[in-house]
Amino acid sequence: MNKIVKRVLLAGSITAAIIGGIWYATPSDAVGCSDIKIVRCGTMTHSAMKSAYHSDSEVRGIYNYFGITQSMVEGAGMHEGVADASNNTVTVNGRVVATNAKTIQRRHVNYTNPINYQQIGGKSYPSYLIRHSFMPVASKKPVFVWLDGNGKFIQAVIKDCGNPLWGEPTPPPTPAPKPVLTCDALSAQKVAGTRNKFAFTATATAKNGASISSYTFDFGDGQKTTGSSNKAEHTYAKAGTYTATVTINNGVTSQNCKVTITVTEEPKIQVCDLKTDTIVTIKESEYDTSKHSKNFADCAKVKVCDIKTGEIITVRKSEENKEGYSKNEEDCKVKVCDIKTKQIISVWTKDQKNEGYASVDSDACKPSTPPTTPPAPKQPTPPAPTTTELPRTGTTDALLSIFGLGSLAASAVAYIVSRRQ
Repeated sequence: MNKIVKRVLLAGSITAAIIGGIWYATPSDAVGCSDIKIVRCGTMTHSAMKSAYHSDSEVRGIYNYFGITQSMVEGAGMHEGVADASNNTVTVNGRVVATNAKTIQRRHVNYTNPINYQQIGGKSYPSYLIRHSFMPVASKKPVFVWLDGNGKFIQAVIKDCGNPLWGEPTPPPTPAPKPVLTCDALSAQKVAGTRNKFAFTATATAKNGASISSYTFDFGDGQKTTGSSNKAEHTYAKAGTYTATVTINNGVTSQNCKVTITVTEEPKIQVCDLKTDTIVTIKESEYDTSKHSKNFADCAKVKVCDIKTGEIITVRKSEENKEGYSKNEEDCKVKVCDIKTKQIISVWTKDQKNEGYASVDSDACKPSTPPTTPPAPKQPTPPAPTTTELPRTGTTDALLSIFGLGSLAASAVAYIVSRRQ
């Protein structure tokens, strides 16, 4: 009987020792799931932490008290890290982000050494350096860690229990300077001697490892060019106002890298169209020496004698002194014999073969030999003159003569008497 009792007591002692060792080794588990943990069963996953935050107002109040906001719980700035009880540090990716790390528990247990108590939502929570908390001195626990944009520590939560953890942030490493690429300016200059051709020059700055691989010039008229040179030339087809832009590495530009281009209308000039011999108006760029002349005299027309053909023709004034031409139209006339009139006359060369004409040395216009004068014809003997017999008068004729003479005498006497009176 004594042997049995001794064996039972020995087994009980061994069991108690094992249980006590386990309890000391894992105190948070030994005291029960909700005994010292802020979140029952912990926040081993991100979704578990979000669920606890949204479903438990006490947890939400504790997290907010330590500066853990809803956006942080949702994942803003959150990283995986380790809390090290041996030196009270928090590490992220091998870098110590906080020292003198502390945490809280729901209650104090006899193997922990609180610093003070935090009053949150009407409750008192003991706070500890993590090496004096439920964590064994040499233990490490996984934590959720929040860092700001520069890598500075903000806050943490121990995954095993959901207990918040804070500490003194260590200075984040000086970040390597970011590459800087800027487009500084774009200038445009009209090419000398042209109206619509421009030379462009871009200025850019690359620092901290940045480099320039290409310049893309957009000339504002639908035309672009890309290359490694910061210079480009472009000819505008039409008059107008355009905004030219340069982009560095197909993405970097600025307001300073834009320039306004004004292209004026192309001047027009008057020329002689050598094909039509007329004065026409054309653009300067259309001038072709093989088709046009700026000497208006080249379009003037004059009549000349083509000595070879003997015809009067019309030529440009610039050609009137050409060999084979005569400005004297009479040089296109020849002398011929007018067969009808037997006269030597001048006619146009083209008319000299008229059937009414003959050459001046032809017989048609030679003077003829005057004929021999024939003897005068024998004149007939004129007849002897005859005496014309006066007509004889009768008695009647004599009386009429006397009556007439008497009348004349009476008239004379009457006139004399009237003058005397």
